[in-house]
Amino acid sequence: YSLCSVGITLMNKISMLSWGCPNLLLQLSFLANFLVSFAIDFASRDAGSVNKSRARAKVLQCRSILEIPVLIRWSPLTLIFVFNLLSSLQALRIAGLSAVIVFRNLSSLIIALVETRVMRS
Repeated sequence: YSLCSVGITLMNKISMLSWGCPNLLLQLSFLANFLVSFAIDFASRDAGSVNKSRARAKVLQCRSILEIPVLIRWSPLTLIFVFNLLSSLQALRIAGLSAVIVFRNLSSLIIALVETRVMRS
């Protein structure tokens, strides 16, 4: 986990130094993630490893989950997540790599402490 985290952070830092555009970098990473997921899904369907009735049931289940009240409830969390990614990329552009890694690790500890306080009350 640690090796992957540092590797991704290092690659993001190199990308930010060479491109300098965090929005484009974020959109390209989302696009790559979508394309890889789609390719894996398409390849598994071609190989016959996915049962068609089970796949239809999953699609119907996803449609029932994606209702307007659920989308409205989860949209603030999505916006916070996107803001977190953008601010992390901006921090990589401005601050040093070691400072970003230390702050990222400290923020996880702070969030864990706040959660324990909130969950108790």
